[in-house]
Amino acid sequence: MIKLRHTELAGCIFIDKIAGINTHTPEYGQRGCVEVYEEELDRKLYVVHRLDKATSGALVFPTSPELATEITQLFEQHKVGKKYLFLTDKKISQKEFTYESLIVKEKNAFVSSVSKEPNSKTSFKWLKSLGDYELWEAVPHSGKPHQIRLHAEANGMPILGDNDHNGSPYFRLCLHSLSLSFELRGQKIHFETDIPAWAQSEDPSQVEDLILAEAFQRRERMYKFSELKDESLRLSHRELDTYRIDQYGEYLWVYWYKESDPTVQDLLRFEKLAKKHQKKILVRKMLNRGEDPNAEILWNIGNTSPRWTAKENGVIYELRSDTGLSPGLFLDQREKPPLGERTRTRSPCFKSFFLHERL
Repeated sequence: MIKLRHTELAGCIFIDKIAGINTHTPEYGQRGCVEVYEEELDRKLYVVHRLDKATSGALVFPTSPELATEITQLFEQHKVGKKYLFLTDKKISQKEFTYESLIVKEKNAFVSSVSKEPNSKTSFKWLKSLGDYELWEAVPHSGKPHQIRLHAEANGMPILGDNDHNGSPYFRLCLHSLSLSFELRGQKIHFETDIPAWAQSEDPSQVEDLILAEAFQRRERMYKFSELKDESLRLSHRELDTYRIDQYGEYLWVYWYKESDPTVQDLLRFEKLAKKHQKKILVRKMLNRGEDPNAEILWNIGNTSPRWTAKENGVIYELRSDTGLSPGLFLDQREKPPLGERTRTRSPCFKSFFLHERL
């Protein structure tokens, strides 16, 4: 069974939160991170700090009320070291500075003012240019809502994708909680996440490439799919409208939904993906009813074979690309095999199964 990633240190559960999910449930019927991990671990977890829904990165959940009280006090006393990364498309002359302001909520929005006694403080440090974009480090010395976002905006470098604070449009908010550090009961604790894809890109203007990289990294953050090389997984689902990507063992299977065929640029993008993840790729154009069944609908990248195997739930399936017209392994093909039978052959060739994201 595939398990959600987490790190346990000193009685605390640390996770690398994906963007797009709340820290805890915002309303009945919608689960947040803490509820998902409580179910996964079958343990009570306690919320002592939060990340905005659109922000990714480091979160800590104590596993006892006593630890929760102690860590809450550390946050309140500003004894927790927090480091963030963010991306902006604005250039400013300063390279390193600290900014203070008063942050309050007015009506339904958080606002920042320098005309009154400050209650928030953030240190900024420029790291490097990524094409036309600038990568910054932010260290908040307090924990007010939207603090980094407001302070970045106030200094002329609103965060890319921050629709609430005048950031330029982008496919996501480019703000990531990189690490947490504190001392607990005499033990020094440090938790650091992976660097987000947009902070590693040489050219963040290549949005489709980054959306795809972000989709794969999202799965890596959740369940470290790079270690599940033989499994069957959905690696890109709703991130792009034009195609979906599944992993079937050593193959990546692309469901191509555009009316036009993949361009050379598209195929080169998939070839780059294949090399990075050491996979072979098959791109299958999904035909509508009435279209020419003899049209070219399958493109191969890498030294592909018409037959190979992949796993799902401990069962080994033989997959075939030389038979069938409709990709799919349906529910009746997932019935428990007879005792001793652990390998099955199926045609049509591919299953459309994907690991439902529990987040």
